[in-house]
This record gives sequence, structure tokens and C-alpha cells, in this order.
Amino acid sequence: MHPASHDVTTLQLHNTRTMNAAAELSHEGRDLLIYTAHEILWTASSLASQVKTTEQLQQYRHLLTVGITSLETVINDRNCPQITRCYTMYILAQVLYCETACLDRVESLLSKGIGMASQSGLWDLVLQMECLNVRVLSSTNRKAALYHCTKCLEKFSNMHENYSYYTLQMYQFDLTLDTSPQQAFEISQQWQNLPDGPPKSFLVLYGFIKALDLNRHNTESNMAVLQQLRQVEQQANLSFYVPQVTMLRLMVTLMITLQRDHFQPVKEASNALEAFLGHLNQQAANKPDKSWDNWYIDGSIKLTGGHGSTFNIQWLTQQQCVQLSYLLIALSRLRYYKTKSAARELLKTCIRLTERDNDTQAPLQASSFSHVSDALTQQLKLQCTAYLYLSLIEFCSLAFKKGRRALDKFVSLSKKLPEKEAEELQSLSWLVAGLGAHAGGRPENALGYYRRISPQDGIYWAAIGNICSLDPSEENLNALRQTMGELPDEHHVVKNAMSEIIQLVQNSPDTTLLQRQESMQKAWRALNMGMTQQLSYVCSLVCVDRFDTIAEKTAAMESSLQAAVAASDCVWAYVIGLKNEELLHQLGQQDKLDGLHRNMDKVKGYVSMLIEVLYFGLRL
Repeated sequence: MHPASHDVTTLQLHNTRTMNAAAELSHEGRDLLIYTAHEILWTASSLASQVKTTEQLQQYRHLLTVGITSLETVINDRNCPQITRCYTMYILAQVLYCETACLDRVESLLSKGIGMASQSGLWDLVLQMECLNVRVLSSTNRKAALYHCTKCLEKFSNMHENYSYYTLQMYQFDLTLDTSPQQAFEISQQWQNLPDGPPKSFLVLYGFIKALDLNRHNTESNMAVLQQLRQVEQQANLSFYVPQVTMLRLMVTLMITLQRDHFQPVKEASNALEAFLGHLNQQAANKPDKSWDNWYIDGSIKLTGGHGSTFNIQWLTQQQCVQLSYLLIALSRLRYYKTKSAARELLKTCIRLTERDNDTQAPLQASSFSHVSDALTQQLKLQCTAYLYLSLIEFCSLAFKKGRRALDKFVSLSKKLPEKEAEELQSLSWLVAGLGAHAGGRPENALGYYRRISPQDGIYWAAIGNICSLDPSEENLNALRQTMGELPDEHHVVKNAMSEIIQLVQNSPDTTLLQRQESMQKAWRALNMGMTQQLSYVCSLVCVDRFDTIAEKTAAMESSLQAAVAASDCVWAYVIGLKNEELLHQLGQQDKLDGLHRNMDKVKGYVSMLIEVLYFGLRL
């Protein structure tokens, strides 16, 4: 802040304290004070996101004190009309809730404000105050907040089309999830019957995201609803006026398509998200702060309805959207191994963005918005997730040192997460660690990691598939069969492939070599988790060892090698080629060895680079 600005605010603070003591303002003086307070608080709010030094923190707190004191002066003014006092109390309560930890003061202000607003018949304002009241209660007692929220919805049921009523419905859904997910999703299902518009879109999308988190979504019906939301956006040009609607819909669409075993929808959803992200960035390119149009810096979504009612929630900031978009697009790239390098770079970019954001926001935890700590938690969780997938890519590329390094970084960062968020990532970390051990030839270690994953976990199907490839006991195969039966229909490719694993590992005497080769090719698709082809080669190497004769193993390895060579996959062409060469030497089949060497020549350039990379990697 410029020194002159500091002098001005100091003078304003002195004048405010003088007026506060007098508590008697003229009409013009009161209006000027309210306007000045708004300007100062807006400046403080903008400054909060840029706080890096102690001096900036002191300036921020100083502005905050001036703004709060100004609003208190208006409230205490004996000449202040009751309507003005009510609205000022609501504004002050919002500021205290967002910028300080003084919940008792917020509760006191809201209690008085709701009473005054009710006396004056300001029911839209009462509803807005009740929304904030529920948020305050949820900070200390979520059960009490749910009870109060439900009572408010019953009391104001005649205002069901009020934007603030929509906000209360979202709070009710969120709080109900704590104790009864089934009841919560019954609430969210009703949102699809609301009038078309931004509030409906936000509510429906929020419900979809929570359903994805808890693996309770219906893919086909959800995709149909998303298409309807898209049509509403186009008709009202919401991508410009309320870009959060479009951004969140595109993200949710990609999240849902990633749950299915179809590549084309993933590619289309990913391209759409990438295009819109590029469009927003292009519009902001000439701005000093690179901010997107019509996007609040703190991630607030503020929509105004009839009679001044507002739909006011906080979701994703611009930076969070960019980071999450990079992660989602990277995951879509992982669907096919040919884009593995692109996915790696996207994940690294996502990590760089989160690390840079952490550097700028670390001082804010005890100084600014109450939601900042939550935002930092989500950002850290996103960073941890990116490191997990980066580790997966490195393991699948046989870059074990890099994979281990990324996994170690995840372990270090995850220790900073709250217990709930850390638990949500634990199973995936075990799976990745198991895959690293699996690909690295340490089957016992891999089994140890896989077996930590609970049958109730959403990724258990991947764990039990890997377990069966290493230990095809009847107990494990039965668990695999049961898991397949419970998988939703959108995982039809995985379900079919896992049934092939059962046939393959059982190794029935009447199974022909051709049938085994076909089973192996299908089984490849089971262990890649719908994201990366490299793990299919891991599966093939494991499964080949279950063939009875060297001749059968050799034939299977030739098939694996052809797939790797056709894909110009130098890593696995090299590994499979060496394995196959060993088998052919045992058989004494020189003609096939010559054919193998001709195949290897096709990727000779890749292999020579690979040897250099492996040698360098081993020295790291």
C-alpha cells in the first residue's frame, strides 16, 4: 500500500472512532460512511489474497479494522433507520464471519438482525441471514446446524423460489450427508425439477460431485441431465455471464466419463474442458492480474434473484479451477498409453501450480478468510493426488527411482492433510505402491499393499484383480467373481477382462493355447485401471509364467512383443524382447530368434535411448 493511502486510512479510523463515540450521524454522513466502509473492506478482501509479508499482513488487518469499525458506527447511530441498520448488521456479520474467527459476535449480530428484519417485514433479508446463521452453526455443531436449516426450510416454504432458499437447500443436503447419504441424495434428486437457471445448475452439479465422491452416481441418467444443463447454458449465454456454471459442468462431465470404459466420450469431454479453459485464459491475457471475466477472486458465486434475494455460495477460485483442470485432462490422457508423456507433463504443471500457490498463500492461514484453510487443504489434496498419478506413470515406464521419488513426496505431503482427506487418498496410494512393487518384480511386497485395500473401497476391483494375477487361490478368485458382480454396467470392459483373468489363472487342462492367448489379451485390459496400457504388459509377464510349457510361453511372449512394437513402446518392447530371447534360447529356435531381432531392430533407436535412460536412472 502506498504511504499516502496509509495516512488516509489512519485519518478515516480516527474520524470513525470519533463518530462511533458520538453515535449520531447525518443522513449524508451515514451514507458516506457506509460507502467508504464498503470500499475499504473490498480493498482488504482483495489484499488478502496477496499477503506475503508481515507488513502486508498488518496493512490488511488495519483496513479490516477500519471497515468493521465504520459499520459498527452506522449500527450504533441513534438516527439510523431500522432497515439500514438491518442490512448493515448483515454486512458486518458477513465480514466478521469471512475475515475473523469471532463466531460469537457473528451469532449475536445475526440474532439481533433477524429479529429487527422480521419486525420490518424484510423476509428476503431474514432468509439471507438464516443462510449465514446455518454456516456459523455448522462451524461448531453440524447436527444443530442441520436441525436449524430444516426448520428454516419448513418455516419459509412459501419462498421456495427465492434464491436464498436454494442456498439453504444446498446446506441441508451437505449437512444431511454426514448422517444419511441416502436421504441426502433424495434431496438432490428433487433439484432436477427446479426451474432452469444458474441456481439449479449449481445445485445439480454439486449433487453430482458428491455422488461421484461416494460412488453413488448413475452415469447414463446423469449424462442426460448434463446435456440439458448445457442447452440451458447456450440459450442464456451463461458461459459469459456465469462462467462457473460452464466450467463446473465440463469438469463434472469429464469426471463422470472417466468412470466408464469408453475412450471417445473421455476424449470429447477432455477436449471441451481444455478448449473452455483456453478461451477463458485468452480473454484474460491482456489483464495485469490475468483474472477471468465475471469470476470472483475468492471463488464466490453470487446470483441475484427477485426482491434482492441472493444465491451465495463459495466454490472454486480461478487458480483452483486451473489446477483441477490440468489434473482431469492429465487423467484423460492416461486412458491411452500413447499420450503418457503428455499426461506426465500436465501432472507436473498441476504440481508446479499448487506449489506456487502454496508459497503465496501460506501466511493467510491465520489472517484472512475462514475458508482459506479449507482451500489450502483441498489444494494440498490435489497436489497429493497429482503426485500419486505421476508415481503411477513413472512405475509403468519402469522409471522406478522417479516413481519412488514421487510416491515419497506424496507420503510427505499427505502427513499435512487432515485425517479425513488423508484417508480418502490412502487406498489409492496403496494401489500405486503395489503396482510399483509388482512392476519391479517384488510380488510379496505388491501383495502386501494390495491386501490393505478394503473390499468396501471403490478401487478394490483393481486390487483384487492384481491379487489374483499373483495368487490365484480359490478364495481370491471367489472374491474377484463377487467384485465383478457388484461393478456397475459402465465398467463392462473391466468386468469382461477380469473374467478372462479367472480363466487364465485357473489354467484348465482343456484350454487351448489360442484360448489362453485370447484370454491374456483381454486380461491386459483389466489391470490397466482404464488409464494406462503399460500395466497390461505387467499382467502379461505375470500371466506368461503360468503357462505350462516353454513353447506356450514363447508364443504368448511373441504376441506381447508385437503389441509393444506396434505401439512403439520402447520400454516394454525391450523388457518383453529380453524375456522372449531367453525362452527362445532355451528352445534352440534360431529362426525365431532371428525374427525377434528383426522386430527389435524396429525399435532399435528407442531401445538405445532406453538403455541410456535406465543407466542414468540407476545412478540417480
